[in-house]
Amino acid sequence: MGCDFSPNREAFAKTLFSNPNLTGYLVVYTKFGKGKTHADKVSSFAVKDLIKNFKIPRIRLKALYGGNREEPEIEFWLVPKGSIPPKPILNKK
Repeated sequence: MGCDFSPNREAFAKTLFSNPNLTGYLVVYTKFGKGKTHADKVSSFAVKDLIKNFKIPRIRLKALYGGNREEPEIEFWLVPKGSIPPKPILNKK
């Protein structure tokens, strides 16, 4: 998909796996012109990777579309169960 995970992917997965009281959120931002459809493909790839390579249960991962940025990005968030999910910060062109 042309998406390169940040170096903290492993730390994110290990922390999430070891603490059942956390939910992992992936906030996907696409380059201007790509949109939500592309973000859905990227987030699907990222979630499958975390499930396969780090054994994270699917129910503990959520993906959000954050909007557009000059460059595509993925943010990893660890949120206590029952807390408000992260709010994407929109970037206007």
